[in-house]
Formats: sequence, C-alpha cells, structure tokens
Amino acid sequence: MSHFSAVRTKIVNKQLLIESIREAGKPVQTEYAIRGFHGQAVRATVVAVLDGEYDLGFQWDGTQFNAVADFSYGSCGGGSRSLEAELKAIIQIYTAKAAMAEVAANAALNSSNVTVKVH
Repeated sequence: MSHFSAVRTKIVNKQLLIESIREAGKPVQTEYAIRGFHGQAVRATVVAVLDGEYDLGFQWDGTQFNAVADFSYGSCGGGSRSLEAELKAIIQIYTAKAAMAEVAANAALNSSNVTVKVH
C-alpha cells in the first residue's frame, strides 16, 4: 500500500528549487504526478523525476514547499540512493544557492569575499 508523506522544509523559492534539482542531476517537471508504490500517484508543484518507480515532489502550501514522496519504501529503485538521501542532496544545494542569492541581494555584503561550502 502506498503512503505518501509530507516533510516540511524551508524552501520558498520555486526557481531556486528547480535549479537545485537540476544541479543534483535529476530531471524536473512542474505540476506533475509523483510516482509511488505500485504506480499510485499524487500531484505536486515541482517534481524531481527519479530512477526507478518513485519520485520526489514538492507541494506549495502558501508559505513554503513541502517535500512529498512515498517514503515508506525508501529506495528510488535499482539500488540507487534512498528518497531521504535525494531530498538531503537537493536541500543542501538549495541552501547554498539561497545563501548566495541573499548575499548577492545584500549590498553591504557584496564587497566581501563570501564562499559557501556544501558537505
């Protein structure tokens, strides 16, 4: 039985989210169905299309994007990374991009040399 779950995030910028998913090496769809167990699906605003039978989606709740997936089975299929690992990678990239965008928008910080490292 499929069990789609939502995980609250602090992701608020749709364009940075899309760029982060692409930088993580995943195809992106918007207003698309997230695949879950035995072909069950639910729609999301932004979807990272993953290998195997499962996808990772992000639904806008009016304030932020919540990650949505069928986390109950954990794997993206074919021995690839878990859905949690895919989400972590996307959030790390998003966080770095959001930090750099904030620095670029802040004139007082523009004159300093800022580097963001993601581990």
